[in-house]
Amino acid sequence: MASYKSDKVKHIISSIGQSLRSFLFSKDALIFCFFLLLAMSIWYLHGLQKLHSNSVATAKPEPVQSAPEYMEQHFTVPVKSRAVPKGQEMILFPAEVTITAKVEVAHYNDIHPDDFSAVCTYQNNANTLPIEVSCSSSYIVNYTHSPQAVEYVLQNKN
Repeated sequence: MASYKSDKVKHIISSIGQSLRSFLFSKDALIFCFFLLLAMSIWYLHGLQKLHSNSVATAKPEPVQSAPEYMEQHFTVPVKSRAVPKGQEMILFPAEVTITAKVEVAHYNDIHPDDFSAVCTYQNNANTLPIEVSCSSSYIVNYTHSPQAVEYVLQNKN
């Protein structure tokens, strides 16, 4: 039985091989190869045309915009108090705030401590007061300050 299957497989392979050989050496195979070669040539030339139309030589250059470079500056500014009750003065701990400012490199020397103001407003029954920082310079991109709040003591004026 195994020999019968083996002979059958050999016969099928032999007939496929013979059909393939007769096709390859026929007029139909020659026509098929001609059209295949023609299609591949058209595809190749279309690819070259597409490549040429996207080439650097024909493309219009786009202007390059570079991002500005930034630097940080650090300033120490005194904290001022407001809304202090009459006849008293407020002593702040700490009395200064450190400000870290982000500025474009081109305007690094145009920024000064006087461009910043740090103020805390008296609030009755508060242990700490938040520090409000403002900046008058348009060259500052961003800024932070530390500490965010101060402790205080009220004492009578002399």
